[in-house]
Amino acid sequence: AKRYLSTWFVLDLIVVGVEWFIIFFTDKPNDAVGASRVGKAVRTVRITRMLRMLRLVRIFKLKMVFEHITDVILTTPLVALANILKLLLGLAVVVHVFACGWYWVGTISIEESDYSWLTILFEQSAHPAYCYLVAYHWSIAQFTPAPNNFHPENWRERLYALLVLYVGLVLFSSLIGSTTALINQSKQHAYEKLRQEEMLRSYFRDNEISLGLWNRISHFFKESRKQHRRLSQVDLPLLKILPRSLQAEMCYEVYTPIVGRHRLFGRLEEQHATVMMLVCMEALVEKAYGKGEEPFLAGQEGRLMLFPIEGSLEYFQGRTSSIGIDHGESERTVERGRWIAEPSLWVFWIHRGLLLCQTSSLVILVENTKLGGVVRNYGSAAAMLREYAVLYWRALHRSSTRGEDIDDLFGLTAGDIVGSNFAIPGSRESIGSGKRRQTRVLRHL
Repeated sequence: AKRYLSTWFVLDLIVVGVEWFIIFFTDKPNDAVGASRVGKAVRTVRITRMLRMLRLVRIFKLKMVFEHITDVILTTPLVALANILKLLLGLAVVVHVFACGWYWVGTISIEESDYSWLTILFEQSAHPAYCYLVAYHWSIAQFTPAPNNFHPENWRERLYALLVLYVGLVLFSSLIGSTTALINQSKQHAYEKLRQEEMLRSYFRDNEISLGLWNRISHFFKESRKQHRRLSQVDLPLLKILPRSLQAEMCYEVYTPIVGRHRLFGRLEEQHATVMMLVCMEALVEKAYGKGEEPFLAGQEGRLMLFPIEGSLEYFQGRTSSIGIDHGESERTVERGRWIAEPSLWVFWIHRGLLLCQTSSLVILVENTKLGGVVRNYGSAAAMLREYAVLYWRALHRSSTRGEDIDDLFGLTAGDIVGSNFAIPGSRESIGSGKRRQTRVLRHL
């Protein structure tokens, strides 16, 4: 309601007020008024009828509706089709405005006792709807070479026709150019898709790829095209021109609801919001994975911690490939609100299993070197990070000496790892300098 009052309320009030004014003056124009007063009232009504055209300004609301629809539609052909329909609808509205103007000029000419294109229709007692169709036909004929048997009959109509022709010359040329560009864009997208598929087939033939592997790869690409993929910042180059302050604030609002569930980042957000904002902009990055992709395998060196934003990922301990995998052996499903590969941030880490995307997924990646590089210049925040790193290393070392099975999911319950008093002023345990060199991030602090 507040948004309506600050945007369209004033315009709607003017439109409704004009309607009320017309009804008030046209209900009883001859009751106890002289001829001069009636004439003034008629002229006033004419002006207010012209003001009724302000209602057409509300058509600009349709632009916002179309933009919302195209935000939901992600496929290029459908976006092109929606844009073409938007252009055609815009043309229909403009033709309607010109048709109403053409009819209005005709009625003015008849009231001034001039011969008009409407004269013959009025003599035939034509229905107003038919008169509108004739006016609409005349209007659209000015934009196209379509035939039309109604023409200007006096100087007013001739002047109006010239005005429409000048406007139509620019408008119609712009419409044709925009429509052609959209169609060519859709064709180019389809051609590029076919070209890439042909190059892929040529590569398979030249390298004698086995038929089974060929089919699996082709199936992967078909499934990935069917998946609805959420947009990430990488897909939006326009965001790069934003000032750093706006970029930092945007990243902060996007990432903190996800990474803030982790003990370290949650406390960093509570006690050092400015530093957390810089961490979100500099050390965190979004990455999209398709269904069946593998963010990491067992035996690879780990450098990134992952926070899922969307989608479902499954972790298989000890796996180096997804070929012949049995989903019953899955250790755990990693979804929004959880994380994986945290040891990669704090120690030299070799992945102990396979992470497989069961659906198209979008994740936040935290890089160890960038995290330390951002926080190192902020004393208390750097101390907090050092404290957490040492506590995490100690928990990892204890589990290792006990012979526990440690994998990439270690540290998923951070409260159990670092204790409930972590990052509470006055409750920090002393940090031994001998342990600091054991953690990876501390080298960058």
